[in-house]
Amino acid sequence: MTVKEARTGVSPEKEKENIDLVIAHWCLFAPGRSGMYETVKELILAEKQIPGVEAGLVNPDDEKGGKSDGWITTQSHGWAWENATIHVSHYFMTGYSTMQRPRVMMIHGTPEACYEAEKDSGSFTAVIGGLMNLDASIVMNRRQYYFWKAFDHHNTLHYVDKGIDLSRYTLKGMRIDCDGEPAIGMGEVERKGGVKLPFHVYWAINEYWKDNEKVRLHHWGTADERAILDVIFHKSGFDRWLGKYRLMGFQLFPENWYRGVDIVISPSLYGDPSRVHFESMACGTPVIDWGTSSSGDSCATMHAKPFDVQDLKECIAKLYDRIRANPQKVRNEVRQVAEQHYDIRRMATQVVKILREVQNK
Repeated sequence: MTVKEARTGVSPEKEKENIDLVIAHWCLFAPGRSGMYETVKELILAEKQIPGVEAGLVNPDDEKGGKSDGWITTQSHGWAWENATIHVSHYFMTGYSTMQRPRVMMIHGTPEACYEAEKDSGSFTAVIGGLMNLDASIVMNRRQYYFWKAFDHHNTLHYVDKGIDLSRYTLKGMRIDCDGEPAIGMGEVERKGGVKLPFHVYWAINEYWKDNEKVRLHHWGTADERAILDVIFHKSGFDRWLGKYRLMGFQLFPENWYRGVDIVISPSLYGDPSRVHFESMACGTPVIDWGTSSSGDSCATMHAKPFDVQDLKECIAKLYDRIRANPQKVRNEVRQVAEQHYDIRRMATQVVKILREVQNK
């Protein structure tokens, strides 16, 4: 597709640019509920800041488009078919759009989660099929690159640095008044493949509570698991250290929660840092993880010995001592790490470079 043909699909602020790349990102519209959606949305907004690039979000389940979450509005399928010079799939694509070339896939899920979801959605074999048949595939995690590389027989798999919008997740801004000394936050629960199992975290906080009864946990992001989590907390007595907001659902503005707690714990079993991990650090809130990232993907503030409840308890105690000694220093240091490693603008630049190379082929 020529630049002239693509011009009708260009937003007003890009009209005077010489557009050479129009990207249709196919992703389910799921604001506040999907980390994948939030990443794609922020990626599109960052791509649109690059000269010569236009990008749009296309919901496979909605041909007409026009849905907005306040940051971005979905495009119609017609916009994608008529204007896009390249199609990027993030979940699945409509039948007609799968015939469009060139096609690129971004792999968001861990191999373990995709394997567990295979019987329900065919996720694992879908990724393999994409790696073997699409023009390019992109991962945002070095460990995932290592695993998926086994199926990359055409040398079309690429790695980019995953990022977030650092202008949204900031040190200053609204904050939720979370109780606890310390107030501990966790924004994830068990997912497919058990990749974010929270059990060890609960038991570690309970051990810490024995030394400091002022600790409180604020656990948001709970959804279908709410019933069983209620049973766990009520029957064990762990609800004595639940914060005043107790177990909460998905939060549309999680940055307000990050600023309201002292520490966030990331329960990812395999060391894959999630958006919660990135967002928390961008807001200056330190993160403790399991220290299972063998590929250097995690830049958490502290790494507990893998699945060692007592060591996680000690990490909480040591980190809280550092925070009480100089809270602003800790927050500034954590923010600096996020700026160095988790910038969506760097990710967008890397993605656009790959897409231009694919398109030029």
